[in-house]
Amino acid sequence: AQGPGEKEPRTLFLPEALGLLKEAERLPRLTPSEGFHKAYEKLRERLEKERVSTTPGSNTLESRALNNIRTALKNYGSELEEAEQRLLRVLEQDILYDRQLPRYQIRCLQQVSLEGPERLAEFRKVPAELQEQFGRLRLPPTGWWGWRCG
Repeated sequence: AQGPGEKEPRTLFLPEALGLLKEAERLPRLTPSEGFHKAYEKLRERLEKERVSTTPGSNTLESRALNNIRTALKNYGSELEEAEQRLLRVLEQDILYDRQLPRYQIRCLQQVSLEGPERLAEFRKVPAELQEQFGRLRLPPTGWWGWRCG
């Protein structure tokens, strides 16, 4: 930090820095204009249209992982716990729209075949490991804080 009258920046200790922050001028929050809301709606509509066109190809890792997630939700939804279902929905949204998952994790999600109920236990391990490894990947818009971090 460089104070008034000081020629060179200097290191501040935490208590001194916090004192400077308390003295900082607090500006009132500005309310968005009407033009902002119109532009926001247009942007949201455009992003919604683009979401439809970003579905993965038919034989990509993403599409196979997505098929496994959707199969687990559709065919074995009653056997999955609520937290597992929500995690799978978050992973589904990530694969479709955000694409933040590492390729290795997507490969793990698509490798397990869900041809029978006996394979469900094997598939359940993959999202659980992913959750344990990465903690909170992304929170759904509802603000769900359903899984623990680390």
